[in-house]
Amino acid sequence: MDSLYKKCTKCGETKLLTEFHKDMYCVGSQGRRSGCKVCLKRSKENLYSKYPEKKQIQSRKRRERYKAIKEGTHFPKKKAPLSLEEIKEHKHKKWRTWDLQAKYGLTLEQYNLMLAIQQCKCAICNKPLDLGKNTCVDHDHATGRNRKILCRLCNMILGQTNEDVILLRSMIKYIEKYSHKAQ
Repeated sequence: MDSLYKKCTKCGETKLLTEFHKDMYCVGSQGRRSGCKVCLKRSKENLYSKYPEKKQIQSRKRRERYKAIKEGTHFPKKKAPLSLEEIKEHKHKKWRTWDLQAKYGLTLEQYNLMLAIQQCKCAICNKPLDLGKNTCVDHDHATGRNRKILCRLCNMILGQTNEDVILLRSMIKYIEKYSHKAQ
């Protein structure tokens, strides 16, 4: 019974699935958009009231498409259905691009260039980076300036010690004192 209903993220109401537009990129949400049709229509109306030229552009495109279909000159491209892996990859890349831009002001190209310069290795431990979710852009929290790309472990150690050089030196001395290798 629950699979027939979904909660709208805009209005908060629980509605039938048919009240939501289908979306092939919404893998985890029953293949439907997060906002219901009513809320989507309301948000478009708000957008068009603020920017009436957008509605004119959309209307013109729709008229041109309809005219081409009527004349038989419009041949829509049929896309092959995407596999679940392709959809996940597309969503991850889209999210990663947004995340890099929002948090660090980096484009995906700049991030990939940083990786290439570092030869896909962590700037601290020099181990090969797992290019999945285990890479972190290290940055100075005071200035916001990006430094290098680190593995998650090295980034967490820096974060947990608040980048305190004295504490880190003290930790090194402790490890050297009690290490089996030092004896």
